[in-house]
Amino acid sequence: MRAARCCRQVGGQTPTPRNPSALEFAKPEAQAEHPCFVLAPQKTNSASHGWAENTGTEEEPYYEASYILDDLKLAIDGLCGEYAINANRLYCTGLSMGGRGTFAINVDYPDMFAAMLVIASCDVYTDEQLEAIKDKPMWLLLAENETEERITKMGGVVDQLEGLGVKVVRRVGDQAWDGYAANLLAQEQWDAAEAEGATLMFTHYIRGTVLPNPYWTWMATYNNKVVHDWLFAQSK
Repeated sequence: MRAARCCRQVGGQTPTPRNPSALEFAKPEAQAEHPCFVLAPQKTNSASHGWAENTGTEEEPYYEASYILDDLKLAIDGLCGEYAINANRLYCTGLSMGGRGTFAINVDYPDMFAAMLVIASCDVYTDEQLEAIKDKPMWLLLAENETEERITKMGGVVDQLEGLGVKVVRRVGDQAWDGYAANLLAQEQWDAAEAEGATLMFTHYIRGTVLPNPYWTWMATYNNKVVHDWLFAQSK
């Protein structure tokens, strides 16, 4: 059996037919283009912890993978042992709380995933924590009229990684994406990143082009064929 890829989404919004989220990767047309296993764990709102946990203080936060994310890592290891999954082509993506979890599990287990696709949220990390993932291909996206906290944290992590020597291609401000033309714009940004040898892409969607509100950036991202192509092109 040919070793398959595995795209794993840390839960944020629950997938439904009208809000497909991780199910975009499981659709027949997506599987025909990029056959893979899809694991989409969901954290219930009743749980006392999120995917990421601040083990520091409010003044000096220190975010790590929570115990439920550690348990999820064990589940992934079990799946890789049971099925013909190519361990060099595991991908991690998440939105909102799942974006925070994507960062947390990659920081704590930096050698596990070949690439990160993060949508609309992350936490703050020390330079030492980010050093472990600075060479990993990443694409971070959110709307330019998102909450101030999400914009500040994602932009701050991008600046921090750039300060650690990571080459970044940004499409923000005057170069932000129109969500209605995201496929064409995604290809342009990917081409620019390859030409510049950049491993990190950071993207804003123009105000008013993400509907029904700026939080729903995953709708424009997860059904973007170019984003899929970029993700599955990565390998450890």
